Amino acid sequence: MNKKLMSLVMLLLIGQNGFTLYAKSQTGCDSFANSGIAHEILQLVAKSKQLSITHLNFKIHEKILILTDSKYYPLCALVSQNGIILEKVTLNTPLENSNGIYTFANTLNPLGEQDQRQLSQALSKITEKEFFIYNTGVSFLDAFDNQKSNTLRYHFAFIVHEAFHLLGQTWRNNAALHDVQQAHFGFNNSQVQSFVQDRCYGGTPEIKNHFKTEIEFLSQAYQNALEGKKDEAFKRLADYIKQAEKRYLLTDSLDITFSHESWLRKATCHEVEEELKFKEGGAEFVEVSYLQSLNLIAPLDLIQNTDYVNFYIREGSSFYYIGMLELTVLKLLDTNFETYLKTDYAKQDLLWNDNLPFFRLKNLTN
Repeated sequence: MNKKLMSLVMLLLIGQNGFTLYAKSQTGCDSFANSGIAHEILQLVAKSKQLSITHLNFKIHEKILILTDSKYYPLCALVSQNGIILEKVTLNTPLENSNGIYTFANTLNPLGEQDQRQLSQALSKITEKEFFIYNTGVSFLDAFDNQKSNTLRYHFAFIVHEAFHLLGQTWRNNAALHDVQQAHFGFNNSQVQSFVQDRCYGGTPEIKNHFKTEIEFLSQAYQNALEGKKDEAFKRLADYIKQAEKRYLLTDSLDITFSHESWLRKATCHEVEEELKFKEGGAEFVEVSYLQSLNLIAPLDLIQNTDYVNFYIREGSSFYYIGMLELTVLKLLDTNFETYLKTDYAKQDLLWNDNLPFFRLKNLTN
């Protein structure tokens, strides 16, 4: 991701007909500013300012959040920071994004000329220039909770996760796996993720059983560490590492590798998984840290049969979950975790080294 793209990101919240949190009878910027979802999101951002979370020097409250909803007329964009509305901008056309959820954008091109001018003027008054386009009116919430009882939680979680990707995460330029890195920004993303989920986690019944046992061992290690049973936690952690390594030997023996015509070489399951766990698991770890600190998710929700766990396992995104849980276990067991997070982890520039969470966990068990 180039520096311009990293430094210019927007948060856009667009509603959708049928979202019960919004009152259709309200109109205009003042009404939208006082609406349930906009008000509650800004409250969470304001509360975040009081938290001690500084993982990888990312603070969600410092970022510019632009909230909008396509049902309010005239259309309105609320420019906010620290949970406070700084500017209200009336728009002629809805703010659009390319993938239906959020956009990696470095200009205001989706807007008409007049809207661009008005929003640019509003942003010019603010020192912080990072902003991100996001849409809350999408059906992905149904995959989490059909009752939508935790709608606010999921919106905030998604905001933190994606904003961290774009505004806080360190990206690397490993030559052999360059396209895996770029996949997050739309290049072969679904192909890479499907390869990991279908082949590396479930290529054969034996591979699938190995993977299931891995998650059980890692979950047990987390629960033991949470309960202060560190000796048991280290034992289960060692079991997790051994089980994962058995699966990697199996996938290697079956020559399960991923390649692309522009790559220098094929990548093994372990290599691709570590890349995806590093990126998605890192963002998920920051997201969960916020959710737990704001009492939006309980510690045991991370391993129990909850909608949170079921979504990632069911939807083919297990590397999000495992990457997050590896870092969370490290946080509980590694006395030098904060130093590790700020140095070796934050400054990764190569894929394959002992500073990745999997290998650091392995070193703890030796």
